[in-house]
Amino acid sequence: MTDTPLPVTLRFEITQGAGDLYLATVSITALRRFLTGSVTRIEVVIPDPALREDAQKNWPLAKDAQVKLVADATAAADAGGITISGAPIVMLTRPVTLDAGFVIEGGGRRLVCDVAGTGQGDIPDGVQSLPQLLGPSGQIQPAQFPDLDAQEIADLSAEIRRLHHNGYFWDYRYRTNPELGSGVGSRGVFQSIKRELLNRNVVAPGLSVVDIGCGDLEVVRQLNFSRYIGVDEAPRALELGREKRPDWEFRQAPLDVSGGSVAEAALCFEVLIHAPSAQAAEKLIDTLARAASKRIVISGYDHPVPQSPIVYFHAPLKDMLGALEGWKAPVLIARYENLSVYVVDRDDSGLPPPVPFEPRELEPFTWDMLGALGNKLDGLTAQVSRLAATAHAAQAPAASNDGGTGQPTDATARNLNMPALRQGQPLISVIVSCYNEAAFVERLIDSLRAQTEPNFEVLFLDDGSQDETVSIITSHCRKDPRLKVSQDGRNLGPSARRNQGLDAAQGRYVYFADGDDYVEETALERLLNLLLETDAEVSRGAHLFCTPDGHSQINQMDQYHQPEVYSVSYAQMPSLVFLYSAANTLIDRHLLVRHDLRFDSSLRLGEDRLFLQQVFAVARGISLTKDITYRWIRQAEGGAHLSFSRSVEERLASVQGYLSGIAALEGAGPRHLAYSQAAMFWELYIRLIETPDLDALTPEARQTLAGIAGTLDFSEDLLGDRCIKGWAERREPRAREVYRKLRRNGGF
Repeated sequence: MTDTPLPVTLRFEITQGAGDLYLATVSITALRRFLTGSVTRIEVVIPDPALREDAQKNWPLAKDAQVKLVADATAAADAGGITISGAPIVMLTRPVTLDAGFVIEGGGRRLVCDVAGTGQGDIPDGVQSLPQLLGPSGQIQPAQFPDLDAQEIADLSAEIRRLHHNGYFWDYRYRTNPELGSGVGSRGVFQSIKRELLNRNVVAPGLSVVDIGCGDLEVVRQLNFSRYIGVDEAPRALELGREKRPDWEFRQAPLDVSGGSVAEAALCFEVLIHAPSAQAAEKLIDTLARAASKRIVISGYDHPVPQSPIVYFHAPLKDMLGALEGWKAPVLIARYENLSVYVVDRDDSGLPPPVPFEPRELEPFTWDMLGALGNKLDGLTAQVSRLAATAHAAQAPAASNDGGTGQPTDATARNLNMPALRQGQPLISVIVSCYNEAAFVERLIDSLRAQTEPNFEVLFLDDGSQDETVSIITSHCRKDPRLKVSQDGRNLGPSARRNQGLDAAQGRYVYFADGDDYVEETALERLLNLLLETDAEVSRGAHLFCTPDGHSQINQMDQYHQPEVYSVSYAQMPSLVFLYSAANTLIDRHLLVRHDLRFDSSLRLGEDRLFLQQVFAVARGISLTKDITYRWIRQAEGGAHLSFSRSVEERLASVQGYLSGIAALEGAGPRHLAYSQAAMFWELYIRLIETPDLDALTPEARQTLAGIAGTLDFSEDLLGDRCIKGWAERREPRAREVYRKLRRNGGF
């Protein structure tokens, strides 16, 4: 061991983007603090000229430690001193005296410590690989410094915090742990909340967007903005954005707003909380105000919070936004965790008022995380039960009726309460009821044959078509054995035909489509992965409305009423009553067999929504995604593609059957009943009650309508809740009057 500490020269090589500068910040801070010998020279080699220029301007450590930034290595070790060179991957966790050389390697990276007069030895105690120490979070933790007292750890953390640069930190995170994104705020339940807020307050008004702090794009990449500009300090975030949405524009922060606004709306989720000073926070809000011509959507803290190396609080967000000149008072639209989300509109924006989340609306999201755990446990229990049943069957007498094949027969499957699955059978059965779809069905067939998940069958059930539908399908069946068609010339309705499809299906999962629509090529794979990854029994994608002339638009109702949720139960999410279409839904067929679920063939309108509620009510878990997986072709109502007309009698039967069905579900609670009744009232009000045809109803129809009205018993306040499917703002006052009259008089 040396008697006198040797001088140290550091030469770090930045080869993996701006994230390496974050590693260098942490490593150099620890080396300067804990090395016995003084660090006399620091050279950082940055071959990338743009990154080198950025570091020269913006890296706090460059000025603080008099770091020399170069394109190529130039420094030589002091005579008789120590040289530490290579990737910035070394960390000290306590005071260290270096008296021999060592090498740290990991992840294809290498750092060498040369000590004059010595060879290479073991890595000394207190010296560790920095990436391994940081772990997925990218931050140091007190537990990693067992030999330091609390004050020493606090001093080190404060020093790293003082020299912290957001862009470099997040670049490191996005490069090394892309699955974490920008943290929990961009994943799971919080991602779902943000998407729903943006659908209501940005997508619905059709606003162009500048997203300051766009991150890895997971929150917004499936949303349908009229124009999108992503801005971020982390170069890797911008690279990820361009990979995921090459049709969008991305810019390196800071955003240039010298020329005025760049979009109608500015988004800023969980960026303000990382502003290291009050001045930086104020500058960010000023940038948002200059960048947006109409609206700002921003999250932040309204109250002081425990601060960390990357989290700060300077002033209540509401107060900071309220100080903006030329802008209206901020409107709180949601709170989650300890964050508040506000919308601020310009005085002359001309936009409708912001649409907030009511506290009860957040329940499905906040319950999701707890429910997912319970559902996984339920799923494990069910799997164990099935294994036990299989083992029991295997120990039974030899009269297994398997024909000597060793494979389960239909009878065996019924005893196990599940469909028989044999080797070579399709994984998914796509069930399509068709009626006069000659103009459209070939497009559907092409979309199915292009699926990235190839293991499926398609069962076409013709409902007495009078055109060339069957011959078109038959011609494709000859080319692809996965396609099958059934016809008997009768017109029985879609419910009966789908039930025939369920009887004939061989797949473990069933998926419904309509003959005049078509499917995104990744639909089956996406929904199957979603179902399996979240341990659900039902998964469902989002729709895109399309017209026969090729125009398309996002299904606002679909996006509004279908949040991104993973393996929720029916009890946890009463708003599932607003999902009506069975199309674009993947269902575990075991579930249908266990509970003998079928479509009600007596209904000739709305049969989907009753069936779907029955499925939801018994499913172990339901997962929904806003990813577009289905193209819904909107034809004129009453067109030839409809098996049956939407007569008054059929609509009344549909509403009555739906309400009766939900009331009979064991899993339906008071909110399910209230929500479904309010939605059905809106349907009746808009379709029948408000129209001049009300007086022309037959006595039988009027009696049925009065009978339905007599069963309605929901709070009138729900008629003012825009979350209820069918809600219409301009109709609300009159609808309230009618509902009050119905409840008072029991009729019209």
